Amino acid sequence: MKVHKVFDVRWVFSSFVAIRSVLHDYTALFKHFSDLSDPPQSTRSSKEKSKFRGLANKLQFWFLVSETCMLKDRLRVLKQLSLYLQKNEANVISAMGHIDSAKEQLLALKVQPGKTLAKFWRNYDNDGHFHDVQVVQTENDVHKFEGFTGQFLQALYDNLCQRFPCTDLLSVAQALCPQSWPDDVLQKALFGQNEIAFLCKTFKLNSELSANVMLDYNMYKRKGLVGAKLKRLVNLLEVLPISSADCKCGFRKMNLYHTAPRN
Repeated sequence: MKVHKVFDVRWVFSSFVAIRSVLHDYTALFKHFSDLSDPPQSTRSSKEKSKFRGLANKLQFWFLVSETCMLKDRLRVLKQLSLYLQKNEANVISAMGHIDSAKEQLLALKVQPGKTLAKFWRNYDNDGHFHDVQVVQTENDVHKFEGFTGQFLQALYDNLCQRFPCTDLLSVAQALCPQSWPDDVLQKALFGQNEIAFLCKTFKLNSELSANVMLDYNMYKRKGLVGAKLKRLVNLLEVLPISSADCKCGFRKMNLYHTAPRN
C-alpha cells in the first residue's frame, strides 16, 4: 500500500504561491473573464456569461485587490517562519527568536501597510489602475478595509500565539542564542544562569558536570567560544525535533521507491 497523505493540513508556502500567482497574472485573468463574458459566436449560456462578467467586475474592486495584496504580505511572514521550521538546522535554541520575529512583524503590519499593499496603493493613487486593470473604489472601502484588516491581523496574531506557546523548554533554550543576550555588560554577566541550571536539571546532568557547563556558558558570553561541556548540552538540544517536516519528507521519499513495478 502507498501512503498518499499523512497530515491533513495546507502548507502556508502553497497559499503564498497561490496568492502571488493571482496577483502576477491579474491582467490575464481579467482579460480571460472579460472575453468569456461576451465572446463572439459563442455557445455559452447566458448564465455562464453572467458568471464570467461578475468575475471580471469583481477583479476591478479596490477592496478585493487590497485584500489580496494584504494577504500576500501576511503570508510572506508566515512562509518565512514555515520554511525555517522545515530546515535541518532548525532547533529549539533559535526557534523562539524566529517565532517572536514573526509575531512582531504581524503587529507592525497592523499600523503600516506591507510591501505589496503599499505598492498597489501608490499605483492606484497615480493612475487608478492595477496591472493595467482599472480599479473602482467606493466611499466606504477605506473604512471597511481598515476595520477588516485590524480584526484579521489580531486573529492571525492570536492564532500564532496559540500555535506556538512559549513553553519552558523553548524559552530557557533561547538563553543559548547570542541574539537574546542583553547589551549591558553587567546584565549579561548574570543573564541565563537560571535557564542553564534548568536545562542541566531537565537532562539530568550531575552536579559536577552542571557546574562545568555553567563555567563554559559564562566564558561563552564573554568570548563567544563554546566549551566542551557546554557543547554537550547544546548537542542534546539540537537533536530535539522542532517540527514534523522530517516525518512528512520521509513519507514523501518512501513514495518515490515504494511502487508497484519495483515491488
